[in-house]
Amino acid sequence: MTTPILDPPSTLSARLRARFDRPISNFWCVISWLGATAVFFGFSVLLGGPSEGDVAESVYGTWSVAHGNLGCVYPVATVNHLNDLANPFALAAPLYPLVSGFAATLTRIGHAVAFPSARQLGPQCDRAFNALFTWSVKSSAILPTIRLSYFVWPVLMVGVIALVRASGRGRRGWEPLALFLVACTPPAVMCLTYYFHPQDLLAMGLVLVGVARFLKRKWFWAGVFVGLAFCSQQFALLVAAPLVVIAPGRERIRFLLGALCAIVIIDVPLLVATSGRAVKTILFGSSRAGANIRSRGGTVLWEANLHGVLLFVISRVVPVVASMALAWWASRRLGARLLSPVPVISLVVTSLTTRLVFEVNSFGYYFMAAAIGLIVLDVAGGRIRGPMIAWLALVTLAFNPVHAGFVSNLTGWSLRLHAVFPIVLFAVAVAAVMLDAVWRRIRLYKVVWVVVAALTGESQIWGLKHSVIQVSNWTWQLVLVPTALALAVSPLVNIVKSRTSLEVPATR
Repeated sequence: MTTPILDPPSTLSARLRARFDRPISNFWCVISWLGATAVFFGFSVLLGGPSEGDVAESVYGTWSVAHGNLGCVYPVATVNHLNDLANPFALAAPLYPLVSGFAATLTRIGHAVAFPSARQLGPQCDRAFNALFTWSVKSSAILPTIRLSYFVWPVLMVGVIALVRASGRGRRGWEPLALFLVACTPPAVMCLTYYFHPQDLLAMGLVLVGVARFLKRKWFWAGVFVGLAFCSQQFALLVAAPLVVIAPGRERIRFLLGALCAIVIIDVPLLVATSGRAVKTILFGSSRAGANIRSRGGTVLWEANLHGVLLFVISRVVPVVASMALAWWASRRLGARLLSPVPVISLVVTSLTTRLVFEVNSFGYYFMAAAIGLIVLDVAGGRIRGPMIAWLALVTLAFNPVHAGFVSNLTGWSLRLHAVFPIVLFAVAVAAVMLDAVWRRIRLYKVVWVVVAALTGESQIWGLKHSVIQVSNWTWQLVLVPTALALAVSPLVNIVKSRTSLEVPATR
């Protein structure tokens, strides 16, 4: 009778979890923070740095705030003759322009050239866009302004640290692991380098801090941070809605009061300064869902060719209602146990991912919230799931993070890097399958990943002009979104099924 062979993958996983469970000193915590920061900045620079794509959503507001003209943060909509990159087809929610405007004041960006006068900006700022664009060309303000976006990383990093510690995994090996995974996650970096949406990362960092305060039973401050996140990007509603449902009795009022205070402090001054012109952006942000402007997203909902109120209700209202329904169901099943870290984080990540089901557009950076949420969820659960890593890799394969189109961040290595990225992913996946075969184990999700990559990846793998199968955006949506939903909701469903007590590692 042969002696059973010890299973190397299982042994390795157990050893890694034991190592990550070990406490680390404050010194090594700080070192990991600095290291993750270097990784995030280095990855961003490798991809060309912040891009000018969609920069018009926020820079005009930034410059107006920097020069003390709050009335021109949201000018009267008029016809202008600016190019595509400079044309402000939508405007960002107030928080990012306010913060970046303050930073632009401190760094004196563009102060060498006189800022446009009130007459040049026009009554109700109806000539502001053209005047500000002309000023930015003369002052060379655009590149220094978009580089201010790097300040959102510390906010995101603090959010990750706060939530990991609130889950009981902080000051252990899990903390630097979470930070490094987030720092090199392509959908997160793409918020700066592919299209310019630093307000999304800012909102996500504030959401994570808000959820951490929620887990610590700091109801008012949880509301404050979620309210601030709403002032940066309106997807924060997908977090606020389920948290309101599961918050205990009177604590729900404190949560709502905190959110209301944050929104009033940030938004009301702009409402007054712009004579109410800011109200649409405050409520709906830069979203074009339901507007007359046709987007290019190519999702299932986009292919349905819906317009107006119906499109807005399906894409924006239905996800919020669905997240509240899930929260109500989980609350009925788990009661007070729902307020433990893993089920709360699972609920929040599932709610954020629900947006992708009903989204009109589909770009790589849209997966940022789901990607970061899944990483933090796995860390909170004390286990990095292989399928989660495979999902992140598949998002990277579907939406190549190297932008080869915008001149503003095009580098000498961009085109080659654009072609190499999927090849490297494919090679790593093949190596993982071969290693499993050596250990006499086959993981189906890895094999499927290799097949999908071989058929849909970069054509240079096979020396072809095109990939074997050219996948549309809506097809990727049907593959990636249900998978992300399954990864996000499965911990919550498993806890509901098990009905066992939740043990949280003690914090130090």
